[in-house]
Amino acid sequence: MKVLKLTVMNGPNQGRSLTVGCCETCLIGRGPQADFVVIDLRLSREHFFIDGSQGNWQVRDMNSRHGTYVNDQRIDEILLEQDDFIIAGDTKFLVSITDVPIKREHSSSVPPPHFDYGESTRRTWTRADS
Repeated sequence: MKVLKLTVMNGPNQGRSLTVGCCETCLIGRGPQADFVVIDLRLSREHFFIDGSQGNWQVRDMNSRHGTYVNDQRIDEILLEQDDFIIAGDTKFLVSITDVPIKREHSSSVPPPHFDYGESTRRTWTRADS
């Protein structure tokens, strides 16, 4: 399964990251309604939106005052790729797209279930005519 990781590269939020899975969405901004709140006065409350619902990730500007840039180009909406940079306000984000292994519910190290058929479950049958 692929996931998109967005890492803050500068400012007071430097080092923070967000992971957006395939089929997930996320709103980035400085307002409390954002899924990922970033401290940046030039960021709008609802600045940009990442949409992974189609199996890939698109970034969409939410009519922000200062715009959203991908690789130094102002965008309305664009498909994100590995190592893209998103700039919103004074904050720069690095895009990483990676494979994450799917964890299985069972593994070969789990022993099979054990059933105890001890004395308490044994029945003794006798003939009725004896």
